Amino acid sequence: MTVATTTAEPVRLDACPLCGSERSEVLHEHWDYEFLCSLHRCEDCELMYLDPVPTKELILDRLDMTSEETGDAESRIANAVLNLLDKWHPPPGKLLQLGCGNGHLLAAARRRGWQAHGVESYAAASEPGGSGPDAEIFHGELSDSPFEQGSYDVVVAWHVLEGVPEPVRVLRQMRSYLRPGGALALQVPGIAGLPAAIEQGRGAEVVWLARLSYFQESAFARIIKEGGYVHHLLLEDSATGFLTTIARRPEWPDPVQLDGCPLCGSEKAHVFLQHLDPIFLCWLSRCTACDFTYLNPIPSHRLIREWQDEDGYYDAHEPDRQLMENILSYGEERSVPPARLLEIGCSQGSLLVVAGERGWEAHGVEISPSDFAHAQARLGDKVFNGELADSPFERDSYDLIVMWHVLEHIPRLRHFLREVRSYLRPGGALVLQVPGLDSLDALRDQGRISELVCPVHLSYFEPHTLRAALEGGGFVIDDLGVESGSRHLTARALRPL
Repeated sequence: MTVATTTAEPVRLDACPLCGSERSEVLHEHWDYEFLCSLHRCEDCELMYLDPVPTKELILDRLDMTSEETGDAESRIANAVLNLLDKWHPPPGKLLQLGCGNGHLLAAARRRGWQAHGVESYAAASEPGGSGPDAEIFHGELSDSPFEQGSYDVVVAWHVLEGVPEPVRVLRQMRSYLRPGGALALQVPGIAGLPAAIEQGRGAEVVWLARLSYFQESAFARIIKEGGYVHHLLLEDSATGFLTTIARRPEWPDPVQLDGCPLCGSEKAHVFLQHLDPIFLCWLSRCTACDFTYLNPIPSHRLIREWQDEDGYYDAHEPDRQLMENILSYGEERSVPPARLLEIGCSQGSLLVVAGERGWEAHGVEISPSDFAHAQARLGDKVFNGELADSPFERDSYDLIVMWHVLEHIPRLRHFLREVRSYLRPGGALVLQVPGLDSLDALRDQGRISELVCPVHLSYFEPHTLRAALEGGGFVIDDLGVESGSRHLTARALRPL
């Protein structure tokens, strides 16, 4: 049953209720007996929404005019929801349902071992019950309920979100009732059949005053993200067009919203790609000033470290011997061993071992504890576990620094590159490789986008943006190009004399 948290008077919207954009197109003018409204589609996030928003009384009147689900139908729906939850968060635990109707799902949940409570603002949905903290159903708004915030394992909202004028605010309110790591089970109607019906002049058959928003997958994913959740599941029912998600309140600190492009600082950007990772909802933005592509928001520093600390996050393997020889040969063209080499992101130390065999004084920095343990077993105190800035290694002393697939994980590019430069002696060289943006395009075409787009890949480079990053870090480019066969970008750059 829809939770009708609307206003006493019709409200004309100045902007999209999801993204705030004032750019929209009118898809349908809808006359409902005594009320005229329009169905808009936002030109930026593509959410479809009614404007103006009907009064609460009018919505409740339209709900009274519709037929209710039969008991058998409600029981089938309740069991379907609980079966879905069993796969992601089985009982026992605490469950809170918004728009609980007459309590079919709550009763079924209790039979399965849940401690279940419900909130229903539509008084006709069920007989009023108690309103104390032990009551099964509270009649009113969620914000007025006696239920404890931060205590529920699951919040269920089935066909609720489309009936509220501020869906992001309601999602954040629901999030406050979940414990960290708790799950939100949510279903909304999609737009299946809606555009076709409007084109055929049948808009009055599909537009309903009690439904304020109409979601397609991209807008639905965005609204979950804006509500402060991370996705674990997103489904679209091909028969009904309903969109269903199981999302979680994060157990980690909130993502960090960037104020501007990490390369040039411009605040102007557009979404290049959205990607639903099993752990995190990723949005790639492309700067309109310098064309740099980057993740925004980014995971917290602590979360990045936790992922990188996990055994198996990186599939460590022995690097290609010829590649290591080529890197060292480039360094030896400029500095004859015994010269000094520093590898940032040294993994298990293979390059450092080969460098030592060729006479280099080689050190490494590695953030992953598991990879560091392997490297330390081979190299002892020549490797350091942690951030470069915290390492004991001497600045202004290295002839060659190597960074292989490191820079794409760094949030503050120019600051980091200037830090790297400070460890080189004047005239020293930096050799690095990063995934190229062409790699992303290719993987997307092959349906393998998750191999490159992930929450710890914060930056996506093209030749001109990698050049700009290095030059902004104070380097002079010696050579930069695309590696044959892999589309990775390889660069060699110098610290000026």
